[in-house]
Amino acid sequence: MSPTPTESRIFATRYQREAIRLEQLHANNIAPGHTKWVDAMKAVWDRMDKAGSPLKQSAIVSKVINYVSNIKSEEKIAFPLAAYAGKRTAGLMLATLEFDNHPLVGPNEDGVSVVKFTLKVPRDGNSNIKVTPLAYISRHAIERMHERRNRPITHARATEMFAAVAALGFMIGFHEEHNAMCLDLGDVLAVGQMRAVAGPPNNEGRRSYGSMYEVRSMLPIEELDPNDLRLKQGRVALAAVNEWVEGGRKDRRAPRPTRPRQQ
Repeated sequence: MSPTPTESRIFATRYQREAIRLEQLHANNIAPGHTKWVDAMKAVWDRMDKAGSPLKQSAIVSKVINYVSNIKSEEKIAFPLAAYAGKRTAGLMLATLEFDNHPLVGPNEDGVSVVKFTLKVPRDGNSNIKVTPLAYISRHAIERMHERRNRPITHARATEMFAAVAALGFMIGFHEEHNAMCLDLGDVLAVGQMRAVAGPPNNEGRRSYGSMYEVRSMLPIEELDPNDLRLKQGRVALAAVNEWVEGGRKDRRAPRPTRPRQQ
């Protein structure tokens, strides 16, 4: 396998720096003093726990929903997958992107990790938080994505593509480990597999189980045989993601990631 071009490695490094900057910015705005998504979201839950009443807890969640839903497109690195806020009940399912080490024990590499945070406020005020990995895009895949696209790529466009990967991981939910999975991202085909994962214990000591879509590389679509089963699967997956995103646009309670453009 040929090494990735210097320009592509530079792009991955620049994306890493910008992703870290945006994570620090938004995490601090959500929970002052914190620079990581996981710390900020846990700080939000701590505020909810101390607030006590469902009325106050729902107001806290509502503020977070309002903030993440109104992040400017060029700075968007968090996506509400589902959200609702009433007077005494509320819920937020948030996908966040960060450039970090591989989320599973074993692999010694870094890349873009997408994590799902779920905050719930029931009427009895017994709020809870769950944290589950949704997707991972290796640095190698990011470099290949830059190398194999037919046109220049911006940070915002790359994030949009990563959000589509996360959406597919979210839609599949729990799936058999090691099952191959592809996704059409326009000029390139994301190639990877589903990995069984368990999130860290929540405030009740329970773990949430599911699957993570791990993308290992990106292939140039123009060089693939039209009958390649990976390409066919990727296009079916793209259609499913687009249908899901369009459905979210019709439901104001559940804003979704930007629809991936098929180019």
